[in-house]
Amino acid sequence: MIEDGVDVEIGGEVQHFSYTTEDQNNIKDAFDLAYQTGLDVPYHADGYGCKLYTPEQITMIFIMNKTNLTHHTTYFNQLRMWVETLTDIDEIQSVQYGDALTGEYLENYSLMMEQAQLVISALIGVEDS
Repeated sequence: MIEDGVDVEIGGEVQHFSYTTEDQNNIKDAFDLAYQTGLDVPYHADGYGCKLYTPEQITMIFIMNKTNLTHHTTYFNQLRMWVETLTDIDEIQSVQYGDALTGEYLENYSLMMEQAQLVISALIGVEDS
């Protein structure tokens, strides 16, 4: 699900950006260049040729993919921790990826996602109002 990436609306068109390990490096490099220079950078959506993306657009692509990565990593870890507390084999086998987290696992997931948002806001210079 991480490598599948995300859909991002750019200029009224929804484009898909995969997030394989190679894509993670490439998107991060494009983000860094745009952030440091303030210039448009070349990149490509899945199935498209390279084109120039504004710093705002490449930042949106980076943030949405990074948020997706954080979500799935954090969710998986919390789900795994919950499963490790179970002792009944039928109960363990009934757990599916996508099941709702509850209790301390939901609280920890929510805390991690809130912190991730704070980090992103600090990175791009957005202050709380």
